[in-house]
Amino acid sequence: VVARCYQRAELVVDATSEDPDLVDAAMWAVLGGGRPGWVVAAPVVIGEQIVCVLYGHGSTPLDDPPVARFAELAEAAGVAFGRLIRAAQR
Repeated sequence: VVARCYQRAELVVDATSEDPDLVDAAMWAVLGGGRPGWVVAAPVVIGEQIVCVLYGHGSTPLDDPPVARFAELAEAAGVAFGRLIRAAQR
């Protein structure tokens, strides 16, 4: 995930392809669900700085348009965070 964030690209993972580790299983339990079918993550960037990672997962089949929208959502979140920070500095 970190490497893809530094590449400024989203990451889509088939979560059914390997056994989850304890951290993954605990995170999914805290989020209120079992093992997802897929996981997607995208960096939220302000300027050149990665400020957080947008995460999503689900069990229904995932196709390309939702992945593209997810990347757009991460980009919009970065713009919005930047505006909030600039407004707070005034």
